[in-house]
Amino acid sequence: DSDGHVTTINRSAETLLGTGGRLLGKPIAEIAPEVAGFVAEALQNRQRQSSGQVAFTRAGQDRMVNIRAVREGEGMGAGLVVTLDDITDLVSAQRTAAWADVARRIAHEIKNPLTPIQLSAERIKRRFGRVIVEGKDVFDQCTDTIVRQVEDIRRMVDEFSSFARMPKPSLAHEDIVETVLEFPDNRLLIDLCGEFDRNLAQIEHQMGVHILRRGNRLAVIGDKTAREQAAAVLRSLYARLESGRNVVAGDIDGAMRMGRPVSGRPADAESAEQIELFSTGMELRTRKKPIEPRTEAQKAYVANLFQNELGFGIGPAGTGKTYLAVAVGVTMFISGAVEKIILSRPAVEAGERLGFLPGDAKEKVDPYMQPLYDALNDFLPSKQVEKLMQEKRIEIAPLAFMRGRTLSNAFIVLDEAQNATTMQMKMFLTRLGEGSRMVITGDRTQVDLPRGTASGLADAERILKGVRGVSFNYFTSKDVVRHPLVGRIIEAYEADEAT
Repeated sequence: DSDGHVTTINRSAETLLGTGGRLLGKPIAEIAPEVAGFVAEALQNRQRQSSGQVAFTRAGQDRMVNIRAVREGEGMGAGLVVTLDDITDLVSAQRTAAWADVARRIAHEIKNPLTPIQLSAERIKRRFGRVIVEGKDVFDQCTDTIVRQVEDIRRMVDEFSSFARMPKPSLAHEDIVETVLEFPDNRLLIDLCGEFDRNLAQIEHQMGVHILRRGNRLAVIGDKTAREQAAAVLRSLYARLESGRNVVAGDIDGAMRMGRPVSGRPADAESAEQIELFSTGMELRTRKKPIEPRTEAQKAYVANLFQNELGFGIGPAGTGKTYLAVAVGVTMFISGAVEKIILSRPAVEAGERLGFLPGDAKEKVDPYMQPLYDALNDFLPSKQVEKLMQEKRIEIAPLAFMRGRTLSNAFIVLDEAQNATTMQMKMFLTRLGEGSRMVITGDRTQVDLPRGTASGLADAERILKGVRGVSFNYFTSKDVVRHPLVGRIIEAYEADEAT
């Protein structure tokens, strides 16, 4: 009432105030002094109300409460309605989210230099281990200690960053035609759905399901197989968001490719592998943006490029063979694993004679090299590319310019290798020097060599199969990551050739 005595109180307010006795008729200043100031201000204020946030301590527990006092009536008949909103759990969640973000950022900053440090130590050992005679035991012990301690720090950082991860989504079944996913972080759920639910619409269109939003849950409706695949995709994308990365249309397309069971394993196993891919971070970090494999074939290809000195990527156009190879090269260059990047391709016209081109040698061959420039400029700022090319730390040159060279401590890519002759291929492969890695990419269906001239790519594939340190990865139309129509065009041509 106008004197500040309690006239009506509900059970929730009694529990929150926790005085343990009857409250009716008692002055508010006695039972809840934290509220008394808001009551007095509302009675005297022209705006007839007062609100704020205070901390209560009752029975040894601290509670954070939003208080709002509103005056009703005037004069002797005036009274107030006081509402108490317990926001303790909300504040705790906000603090946890803030600390999680801090933990994620700190972990990221600590982890960034670890790979270059480890690679540098391994490279020092590989390069000077054979040369050092005096004190070799100390040298080996020191380099091994660096590598081992970096791994220990990496494990500690991983444990620290695990604090930043929200609980995993839990799957619940409501009926036989619906799969329900629950996501604990509403902010991430908004990003998962996309503006105007465009991300959900893309998944619905391509996977033949219907997705409904219900609070912090997504209900996937459709046949059992499609539901399981769509649920796997949604869980993998949510895991990506939890790791601090964005989700765009290309990432959704990649998740759908990676999320479809291809080996006869259950969808849950495929989903777990997909989430592991995002959480362990098979991504190529370049100066401009991180790059991730979008299909199983691309994932295996990238892994082999890191594990083998010589890797072949063979398949149709648009499958990311050259793009990923250049991305791996830039990643290794930035980390210090190699000292230079060399990109090459045969200067062969695609089915038509271009005649004499004006300009110097560089201007004459640049049109053939443009796809390599495009890939490189996707990963490094253009000014840095120009500077590195002037310093000869990045080279883009025709295959014919490789003769007589030894390419050491370099990452080397030969693109359009199907247009190299057998002799050119042998010449190029034997350029590989100490500390270097080489990638050969090509499409056996797009040979532009004169009729009767054997492709060096086909010969190398036949001769080098089974050689230790050499890997072969193959792509199909299902791995095309350009416009979806490109994949259908390739399938149509393959079907026509088969008949």
